[in-house]
Amino acid sequence: MTFDPVKINLQQAQYQCEHRGRKSVCVKTTVCFHYLVKSDKKDVDSYAEIRYNITLDALRAKARASFTDTDSDKSDRRMTKTFNIKDQETKCITETFIMSAQLDFRDPLSVTLDFRLVHEDQGPILDENLPKSITKKIPLVDCGDHERCITDLSLKAEPSEKSMLIPLNSKDKIDVNIDISNKKDSAYNTKVILNFTPNINYVKVEPEKQCTPNQTRVECEVGYPFLGSNDEDHFKVKFETDSSHIQEKIHINVTAVSDSEEHHSTLYDNNVQISIPVKYEAGVIFTVDYTDEHIIVKDGEQYSLKDTDTGMTFEEVNITYTLEKVGNIFTPPLQLTVTYPHLSPLTNLLLFPTHIVSSAGVICNQPDKVYQTAKQHKPKKETLSVFLLQCGQTGCESFSCSIPKTNKSQVHVTFKVWKPTFIEGEFSSLHMVVNASLTFKQTHLFELVSNAKSRSVKIQVSKETVGGIPIWIIIISILIGLLILALVIFILWKLGFFKRKSRDFSKEEISE
Repeated sequence: MTFDPVKINLQQAQYQCEHRGRKSVCVKTTVCFHYLVKSDKKDVDSYAEIRYNITLDALRAKARASFTDTDSDKSDRRMTKTFNIKDQETKCITETFIMSAQLDFRDPLSVTLDFRLVHEDQGPILDENLPKSITKKIPLVDCGDHERCITDLSLKAEPSEKSMLIPLNSKDKIDVNIDISNKKDSAYNTKVILNFTPNINYVKVEPEKQCTPNQTRVECEVGYPFLGSNDEDHFKVKFETDSSHIQEKIHINVTAVSDSEEHHSTLYDNNVQISIPVKYEAGVIFTVDYTDEHIIVKDGEQYSLKDTDTGMTFEEVNITYTLEKVGNIFTPPLQLTVTYPHLSPLTNLLLFPTHIVSSAGVICNQPDKVYQTAKQHKPKKETLSVFLLQCGQTGCESFSCSIPKTNKSQVHVTFKVWKPTFIEGEFSSLHMVVNASLTFKQTHLFELVSNAKSRSVKIQVSKETVGGIPIWIIIISILIGLLILALVIFILWKLGFFKRKSRDFSKEEISE
């Protein structure tokens, strides 16, 4: 059994043929039989009827080639025929098979021939010492005299994102741009394999290629059936994020492989490791509810430091902070920090919390009761303003609460505004700001969106005066108005605005 060509090289154009609209390499298989009767009693006119089978890739589930039969519409991996042969005759039969469009170059193509007599119970029998089958292999590649393909693949892979903030309940896109080239012999059955962490999912590849996804792995065929010498290919693998798997980074391992050989010294650029830091938007709704009361300090209002438990010395302000979890994304424990102006620039008492009530699982540290000492002293007279009561200009205090991983948590705070400071202070109207901020405890995986990081509450304080506006302000306003009016009149007089032009009359006009 012989073959033409003796080696299958898909790059050799002279062996290309077309069968039923498909072009590929065709191989001619020639099988020759020689028939000899060993018996002394020979019949010169006798002949034997032989049946033979030729099978392609007999040990494979799917053959990489099929016979072409011009007499029928059938093409198969197995060819069966019968023929007659006489004593001392040699007969050769030629069959043709065509290679598959999707080749696997891992091993040579095997061709198996087996034969027998059609009528084994009549006439002579086959010699038991001679083989009744034969298997030959055809190499699938030809890379020169060494009969081995020594390739040198080079791989580049670049992600579209260097870092990511993954929004709540949405799927962000991420692409991996891949460039692969071959510097030496043809690389048969070249593939790019991507292994990735479960926090992303494979979507597709552009331009379209034959890719096989399998959970956190995808294999893409490149330049099939081979990536020729000095050839290159460019494509993009598209992924989307999966927020159900929370991990600190996205890892993608990209590797280029082929069935051809490659020297160990050139394997260093066959693999690229991609690592992308990620953060996740926390699914938290942060709201604040408070009694929006305008605190009025009456003109001449009196107070007594001995009677500190009545409304004459303080006003209450109630603030409730609510945190609700949204979506299915995991949200770690949070820390709520509340900051408030406590002492004025002259250390007069301004504002302090008296009661902190929270829902189950929430732990708050109670602020120090330094206001107990401050309440025993009469406030110093000082000028107050919004600027002077900002943190940084005045003394601020804070307390914090640990919020567990629950669907809903609340913190209710009762503040007291110390009125004696404002009775003694010089101001007309101002406000104090209570700031609350959210942070995560011991994790860098999550981030709050900007509109959910903090909440502010303004406590408005105004001082009432008799008659609405002080009399000295009215007098000064009148004097300034008169001064401006006099100045305007003087300027107009200087410009001649008040001068009247005289008219000369003629004698005729006078007589008339």
